[in-house]
Amino acid sequence: MRKRLTAVVLVLVLANGALLGQAKPGGFARQLSMGAAQIDRVVVVNPFIILDPTWLLINPAYQMKYADYAWFNVAGGAISNYAGENTYGNQFGGVGFSFGKDLAVGAVLGYDPSATNTLWAPLNSFIARSARPAQNPAALLGTPRPIEVFEVLAAFGVGGMDVGVGVSYGWSNQNFKSTPAPPATNSSDGELSASMLAIRAGLSMDMGGGSSVEGAVALRLDKVTDKYTVGGTGNGTGTSGYSASTTEIEANIRAALKMSSRFTLVPYGAMRMGSVEPKEDAKLQGQTAMTYSYKGSLFAFSLGLGGELKVKNFYLAGGLSFSSRSQKEETNPNGTPPNNKTTTNTESFSAFPVFNLGAEYWVLDWFAARAGYYRAFASATQKTEVEGGASGEQTRLTGMSSISLAGYVPSANDENGLMSVGIGLKFGGFALDAMVSEQALRRGLGLIGAGDNINTFGYLNLSYCFE
Repeated sequence: MRKRLTAVVLVLVLANGALLGQAKPGGFARQLSMGAAQIDRVVVVNPFIILDPTWLLINPAYQMKYADYAWFNVAGGAISNYAGENTYGNQFGGVGFSFGKDLAVGAVLGYDPSATNTLWAPLNSFIARSARPAQNPAALLGTPRPIEVFEVLAAFGVGGMDVGVGVSYGWSNQNFKSTPAPPATNSSDGELSASMLAIRAGLSMDMGGGSSVEGAVALRLDKVTDKYTVGGTGNGTGTSGYSASTTEIEANIRAALKMSSRFTLVPYGAMRMGSVEPKEDAKLQGQTAMTYSYKGSLFAFSLGLGGELKVKNFYLAGGLSFSSRSQKEETNPNGTPPNNKTTTNTESFSAFPVFNLGAEYWVLDWFAARAGYYRAFASATQKTEVEGGASGEQTRLTGMSSISLAGYVPSANDENGLMSVGIGLKFGGFALDAMVSEQALRRGLGLIGAGDNINTFGYLNLSYCFE
C-alpha cells in the first residue's frame, strides 16, 4: 500500500512539474499568430510584444533573459505571401548557457539577416554593362550557394542593466577550372565568393517600478566577388574581377512604461540604412576599363506607440505605427557628352496607420490560444530624374499593405493584411508554438484529410528551457 501511495504521489509531482514548468514560449510562430508581419527577408515581429525570444535576433542583451535556453525555428507549411517551405532562411536555431547570474553566452546558427545574397543582382547587372560578359564565364554561373552564417553572443548583467554583444560571420564560394585540349594551352580559373561580417550591441535597462528601456545597433559588411583568370600571355589573358559591397546599419529603441498593474505603455523607434556600389577590380590584358557606374542606397525608419494589457491568463499587445522607406539608384554611363548624365530613380514608400494587434489566452496551464491582426494604409511614389533634363513622377496609393516595422524594414508589397490564429503548448521546460495556416482554416486540416498538400501549420517553433 505504501509503495502504491508513493508511486501515485511521484506521478502527481512529475505531472505537476510537466504542466507548471519554466517553459518560455515564443518565436516567429507566436509572433505571426499575434499580429506580426514578415519583414525584410527573415524577421517577423509585433513590436509591442515585449518578452519573446524573437528579440534575441534584434537585441543581443536578450540573451540574459533567455540563458539556459534552446530554440528552433522549424518553419513549415506554405502560407500565402510568406516564405514557404523548409528552405534556407526559414530554418535556424540557437542555444544559450548561463555562467552565474551575470553572464550568459550563446550561439545562433543558420540565421542570415544580411543583404549579401541579394548583391548578385546589381553585380550581374553591372557586369552585363561591361559589354564583355562572354569573356567572364564566371558571371554566367549565377550565384554561389547561400552563405552559412554563425553568430556568437555574450550578455552581461551590470547592476540593473543587461548588456549584450554579438559577432557573426558568413561565407560561401564556388570555383571552377577549365583546361582546354591540346594544342590549346590557355587554362582558365573562375571564382564566385560571398562573405558577411557583422557586429551587434544592445542593452536592456531596468528603470524601476516595472518599467524598462532597451536599444540595439547592428553593423553588417557584405561583399560578393566575381573573378576570372586566363593563363598565358597577350591580350585576353590575366585576371578579370568584379565586386559589390554593402554597408548596413540598423538601430532600434523601445521602452516599457508601467502605467498600472495591468497596462504597460510601449513606444518604439527603428532605423535602417544601407548602400551598395559595384565596381571593376581588374581587367584582362587588352581590355579598356569600363565606364558605367552604379550606386544604390536605402533609408527607412518607423515610429510606433502601443501597449501591453495583462489580465490573469489573458494577454493583449498592439498599437499604431508610422513607417517610411526610400530607395535610390543612380546610374551613369560616363561616356562622351551628352552620354554622361546621371539618371536617378527613387522609390518612396510610407504607411500610416500601421496596425499590429495580438491576443493570447492560456485556456489551460499548458495550452494557449492566439489570434492576431495587422494592416497598413500606404502610398508609394516612383520618381525618375535625368541630370540636366526633365523628371517624371508616379504616385500610387495602396489601401492596404503588409508592413510591420521594428528594427527592420519591409518591401512595398501590396497585400490585404492578415488575420491569423495560432496555438501554444508547454510541458515542463518544453514549448511548442504554431501558427495555423490560413488555408487550413478554409480547406480543412492537412494532417487529417486535405487532398491538395495544404498543411495545418504554417510556422512551428520548438524551445526548451533548462534553467
